[in-house]
Amino acid sequence: MGQELVAAEVIKTQEDCSALSLYGQCLYSEHVIFELDDNQVKELVESYSTSNNSSWRYELIPTSGARYPDKLLLAEVAGLVAKMDEYVISQPTSTWPTLSTRTSRLLELLSSSESLVIPPRAATILPILNKSMRKLEQNY
Repeated sequence: MGQELVAAEVIKTQEDCSALSLYGQCLYSEHVIFELDDNQVKELVESYSTSNNSSWRYELIPTSGARYPDKLLLAEVAGLVAKMDEYVISQPTSTWPTLSTRTSRLLELLSSSESLVIPPRAATILPILNKSMRKLEQNY
């Protein structure tokens, strides 16, 4: 897959200031979603068995702040697609969700007040970030 810019949608923002008195800063998090079309997902699954790469790298580019590079393991993508196919095949055709019901249900789950992924608390992560920043500053 070549490089392509795809818009991401911020669905939730979180602010954790529990460590403000200790570190003088808050931890801000944004939960985003982006869409891959069926062909892109198929290419990822096919590259799992044919490529030497074990992951698909992508980068989130915010309107402000640092870029955030990350990756999805191709084995995870292939496994998820296999499970989804298994589930769809086991369901009567009349119960298959349409794209709009799938999308709205996904957005409902992701934007609920309860996180699907619980980020580390500010008191835990800020000391690590501050230590890393000090090391970077010493190297330059």
